[in-house]
Amino acid sequence: MSNNIRKLLFLFKIIAIVLVLHNILISLCLAQNTNKYDWPLKVFDGLSGTFQEFRHGHFHAGIDIKTFQKTGYPIVAVSDGQVYKIRVVRRGSGKGLYLKHSDGKTSVYYHLDKYTPALEEILSNVQRQRGKKYIGNYYLKKKIAYKKGDIIAYSGETGVGFPHLHIEIRDENYMAINPFPMFKYPGYDLKMPIIKSAIIKPIGHTLINGSMGKDIVNFKILKKGRFHVKRPVLITGPFDIILKTFDINDSGHRVAPFSIVAYIDDKPYYEIKNERFKRDDNNQLGFVFDLYYTNSSSYFYNLFYQDGFALSKKKMKLSKIYNELTFGSHKLKIKVTDYFGNYSEGVITFFKLKAPEIKLSDVKVSDNSALLAIDKLACNGADGIEVNVLNGTQNTIFKGNLNSKEIIVNKILRLKINNSIAKFVEFKIKKNKQVYYKKKYSLSNKQWVENNDVFYNVSVNRNYVYVKIKNKSLSSENILLSIIQGDNGKNISPSYSVNGTYFVFKPLNMSSTILLRFSLKRGSVIYSKLQKTLRLIPIKNGHSQHFLWDEFEADFADRSVREPRVLVAQKKFFKSKFPILSQQFDLYPYNFPFLDTVHYRIKKKVEKPYQVSIFKYNHFSKRWRAVYSIYNSTRKSFGIKVRQSGTYALMRDIFPPKINFYNPNRKDRRLINYLTVILTDRGKGINSYSIRIKLNEEIIRDEYDPDRSSVRIRNLSALRKGKNVLYVKVEDYARHKSEKTYTFYLK
Repeated sequence: MSNNIRKLLFLFKIIAIVLVLHNILISLCLAQNTNKYDWPLKVFDGLSGTFQEFRHGHFHAGIDIKTFQKTGYPIVAVSDGQVYKIRVVRRGSGKGLYLKHSDGKTSVYYHLDKYTPALEEILSNVQRQRGKKYIGNYYLKKKIAYKKGDIIAYSGETGVGFPHLHIEIRDENYMAINPFPMFKYPGYDLKMPIIKSAIIKPIGHTLINGSMGKDIVNFKILKKGRFHVKRPVLITGPFDIILKTFDINDSGHRVAPFSIVAYIDDKPYYEIKNERFKRDDNNQLGFVFDLYYTNSSSYFYNLFYQDGFALSKKKMKLSKIYNELTFGSHKLKIKVTDYFGNYSEGVITFFKLKAPEIKLSDVKVSDNSALLAIDKLACNGADGIEVNVLNGTQNTIFKGNLNSKEIIVNKILRLKINNSIAKFVEFKIKKNKQVYYKKKYSLSNKQWVENNDVFYNVSVNRNYVYVKIKNKSLSSENILLSIIQGDNGKNISPSYSVNGTYFVFKPLNMSSTILLRFSLKRGSVIYSKLQKTLRLIPIKNGHSQHFLWDEFEADFADRSVREPRVLVAQKKFFKSKFPILSQQFDLYPYNFPFLDTVHYRIKKKVEKPYQVSIFKYNHFSKRWRAVYSIYNSTRKSFGIKVRQSGTYALMRDIFPPKINFYNPNRKDRRLINYLTVILTDRGKGINSYSIRIKLNEEIIRDEYDPDRSSVRIRNLSALRKGKNVLYVKVEDYARHKSEKTYTFYLK
């Protein structure tokens, strides 16, 4: 190891020690004088969650404060007030309390370990009266007053998540407001947000860098807090843009930033700030985030306004702004700010270009030349037009350039070729050394290979449907498409991009079945006609929609969307370790957010329906996961409520739960604080009410923790020196049972 590396490692160690000592000193200060910092916890270990960041199905309504992975730290009232409600539930928020401030606001504290003695006594009485541990909400008959800085509870690990305190502030109308400005934060954060990448999606016939599909551009760091995309993006029409960004706070966690503002040519068109939201605003989650890509550590923000986007500070549609731009170069700048005022800027340079037009009326081929009759050529804004001759395997055998960028009257272009191997002529339109349009024409019919079928991919964005032809030998001059939807029909003109021929259209009506009628040409002669069936689900505001396809049906409420949208329904096959009992029904785009609940049902007569569930496929992890399903014995169907689209199928859970027990590392009985039993299930999940544990014949009542997939045995009164016997029995929701006995010895 070199001396430089040793010095660098030594420096890192010193920095780490300084940071640890800093946090310890702050914790000691907090323990002595909480009011000095106005901090709700008498400990400081940083934040693990920020206000209004992404959670599955909702916004995060508060902030999460770390507690060194431990419980039992004192929590103090952040304001003078009265505790008027307590809450104890098995999952979710766990154990919580509600403090009404003298100014009308309310502070909410979740995942607590225990209350102060007065509140604990009230809880015990209510539990005894109701005969259950998890009492839900309870409003105190007599409120208990606390002063700012008084201890009101102790931090815990109840409900969902590992040890931490979740705190919320709600205003007089019970709207969640950002609690961060209310506290004098005891730490510091000099880290700037990270801007990673952007996904640009076309609307309609738009080409993004010559492609008819989405394009992903990555940001490179110029200097601290400054990011840019190296190559300009070439765009021929309106688009949507999705930004991947996150903040790394003082504790090293990835969290959501505070605000994002996007500008085009220094004029702001998009702005969101995480300041406040109503409980009903959770249906705005799909407006703020792209739910297909977003998870708890990577945030993908939709940087465009949509109808119904109530949390947007700007009501400006990006498509309208784009249409008003002049052709040429423009800058899209994004400013991302965290909760400490640190900010980063990302810049994308893009060219607004007019979609090229190339029309050939005739192609004549002789022994050593080809005559192309160009009726129209419009490529204004292009830097150059390349003309290539290709052989039958699509390899270039001749390269040339056109001097003209616009032809409005017929012009003959002569190319020298070898007639025996030249099969295609291809036009490439370039800007900034990038190809943003490409179109291909056939030079010879002698070696023509007739296509017996048409292969294609279907994608959608908003209410546009894209049919991309996969046959490489088919170009826009060789294929026609007409669509039939109910009583309506329409001919669709082909388009061409750098990745081939494609068709774009909007659904003609609300019918879910569309017939695609392809006509294949050789020259001017149609030699084949093919018909394909495409299943679409058009959805629009104010119109409920019922979709039925074999065993699968879905009901969409009339408020499922604000702007018209379309889903593609397909039958797929993804491997599963569970027996598959139905078709796999695929609704694309995946994880599309519905503003109102949608009901899916799969009709199937099965034996032992308690073993069966609807499963959803995760396209990132490549795994199936059981979804809570309700069986209707009359209709013989399984139903679920969904807020997002995806791939679903009916499957049988055949796997029993697994039980694992790790022998204590310490063999001295006095040094053991708890024992851990790991319980996992691959299917419908562990039925926590079925767990039976005995330690040396004494019944253990410690509960199952789904976050850790384990039971921690803390009551060790039955543990003894010498031989110990642990018995575990568990059942899953498919009624599969497992039981094991473990023997271990202690000194």
